[in-house]
Amino acid sequence: MKESPRSVTRAQRSGWHLIELGTDDRNKHPVSHYSLCMWADKNTMGKYISNYYQGYLSRFAFERAEDAMFFKLKWS
Repeated sequence: MKESPRSVTRAQRSGWHLIELGTDDRNKHPVSHYSLCMWADKNTMGKYISNYYQGYLSRFAFERAEDAMFFKLKWS
């Protein structure tokens, strides 16, 4: 069984699907990075990894394209 990457950057290099939400995106839907993670836990089928970069950018890498698209449609 293949191990999951430990960082968003490595996940992206491994072919996972990257979604980035900056402060402009999150102002449309006032939500914290933690809340986005909770939503992803409940609403995605595959694996994902995330980080909060430099205090303004939420980065998510999804293993499945369908999960990435669902997340993007919901939060972008």
